[in-house]
Amino acid sequence: MPKKANQQKILRAKALKKSKEPTRLNILALDQATKCGIAYELIGQDPKTKLWDLSKKTSESNGVKWLRFETRLRVFIDTNNIQIIGYELPSGQHMGAKIHSAKLIAIIEKVAEEKGIEYVEFSSTSIKKFATDKGNAKKEQMVKSAQDLLGYDGEDDNEADALWMLHLMKSEMS
Repeated sequence: MPKKANQQKILRAKALKKSKEPTRLNILALDQATKCGIAYELIGQDPKTKLWDLSKKTSESNGVKWLRFETRLRVFIDTNNIQIIGYELPSGQHMGAKIHSAKLIAIIEKVAEEKGIEYVEFSSTSIKKFATDKGNAKKEQMVKSAQDLLGYDGEDDNEADALWMLHLMKSEMS
């Protein structure tokens, strides 16, 4: 194996090890979409995942859907004393999904700014590369790597993505 490939594997292993250390901040990672995967770790606790269903309810306008998300986010932040938020940048070829994600990001950033919370963004490529060593990993690969390397016991790719983002955030924190 070439020397550069070995060095990259070593760096990834070190980052993964660092990401499993206990957190010193209350962290929230969001894979924002209609099925919004969240992963969070609070000081002194193990990481947890959840799935928020942001589907539009019967006879509900899109505006009400965005308000529901904002309220849910605010309550979660306040209840868990979140100190930093990470989210995934929109990508892919489906314009509707990109627009939906961008609107959710606007809400995330608005709430974070109003509450004085730091926020960071990650490309899907960087999350996938951290998780699988491949920037173009498929959903199934992301779930499998979360199960194998992080002990994730779920099956949802949105939760798995959020969990990997949480670990990527932790690996980059000093």
